[in-house]
Amino acid sequence: MKDEKKEGEMVGYRKFMKRAIELFSSFSIFPSQPILTAMERLLEGPEALGSKIQEASESLLETKQLLQELEWTLEERAGKLRRIQEQYERYSKLASTEKEKSDAFLRELKATVRKERLVSLAITIVGGIVVFFIGVFLSPLVKALFHLG
Repeated sequence: MKDEKKEGEMVGYRKFMKRAIELFSSFSIFPSQPILTAMERLLEGPEALGSKIQEASESLLETKQLLQELEWTLEERAGKLRRIQEQYERYSKLASTEKEKSDAFLRELKATVRKERLVSLAITIVGGIVVFFIGVFLSPLVKALFHLG
């Protein structure tokens, strides 16, 4: 019963306010549009205000969720960036260490190859001389064996 009475009072109040708005809008002194807008919002009642508050609350929750997702994504990407930087530093150190080792290895290899070339040349010369002298000493024996001369 009380709710019906309140609704009846609200309807009467709204009618009164609409007429007041119409009256104010007829005077050119008052800026009518802002006043009309404000008065209409007042007349919308607590239900409209509650729904607007609910909409605002839902929007804030959505914004909060989006910000949390954005924060998570940024943290994930920052973590990946840190891992990539660590790998880059590690590979840079490894590359510089390996370059030093490979340079030292190449120097040793060149020195060894030079030594091996000299040893190989010496062996070839000595082998050629040995074959020459064997040929000189065995030449008469071969001639006699095959009756060549």
